Amino acid sequence: MIELSIDRHHRLVVVRFVDSIDPDDFTDLDRVLQGLPDIASLRCIVDLGGLADGRIGSSALVARAKGRPALPTAYKVFVAPSDFSFGISRQFATHRDLAGQAGPRIVRSFDEALQRFGVVDARFEPLALSADR
Repeated sequence: MIELSIDRHHRLVVVRFVDSIDPDDFTDLDRVLQGLPDIASLRCIVDLGGLADGRIGSSALVARAKGRPALPTAYKVFVAPSDFSFGISRQFATHRDLAGQAGPRIVRSFDEALQRFGVVDARFEPLALSADR
């Protein structure tokens, strides 16, 4: 499952994976992100802290890494607190680089991700993935 939030003042979107990564979630994610105003100026944190070990297929991860980025910005940070999430983040970054696109920076904590963007007083509000959520 994916949870989305945004800090509009800092132009920062958080994509948080909870329990597992389902390739079908990416369709809703792309739709919501593409509908945000000034999408090219947004920065993004992908938080993998809620991901359970082994709950993503390697082929889905590789396909996502090789595809068009959901946000056009190169300012992306992955939060990977566990060895599992760090490993899949490295795999994603490697395939993104091989596809000729900038891979994300990888950090171990959400606070470190905020520091990378120079954000000290974040105020996130939820974004709905679909009308029924």
